[in-house]
Amino acid sequence: QILKVLRPLCQELCKGLRENSEKIYMESIVRLANSSNSADSYFSLNALLGSQDLVLKPLGETGIVLKGQNAPPEMPPTDLTLYQANGHLHAVLTESTTYGLFRRSDVKGKPWISLTARVHERVNLTTGASVRQVQTQILAPPPEL
Repeated sequence: QILKVLRPLCQELCKGLRENSEKIYMESIVRLANSSNSADSYFSLNALLGSQDLVLKPLGETGIVLKGQNAPPEMPPTDLTLYQANGHLHAVLTESTTYGLFRRSDVKGKPWISLTARVHERVNLTTGASVRQVQTQILAPPPEL
C-alpha cells in the first residue's frame, strides 16, 4: 500500500527542487526496510551484552515466536514523515523491533528478558546527512497462568 502512495508523494515533494524523485523514492524504500533498522538495533544491543552466555534474537513479525510462548505485544506502526524545508528534502523515520534475550543453554525456551528497540532516524535527503538513535525498553514478563 505504501509504495502506491510513496512514489507520487516523492514526485510532488521534489517539484521545484533539484532532487530526482526516483532517487528519493528508492532511498526511502531502503530506509523503510525492516532489515535495515532491525540490523542497526540488533548490533547496538548485542554489543552491550558483554556475555558469551547470552543470545539476542528478534521476536514476533520480524523474528521467531517459539511454541508455548506468548507473542510479543503489538508494535507501533512504522512512522515515516517526508517534508521540505529551506530548499531541502527531509525524512523522519521511527520503527520498532522486539527482541528476546536468551541464555545460550536455553535458546529454544522462553526468553529470559523481552525488550523493544525503537530506531528513530532523521535524514536530510538533499545532503545525505543523517542521525540514528536506538531507544530500548524492557517489556514486563507475561503473567504466569
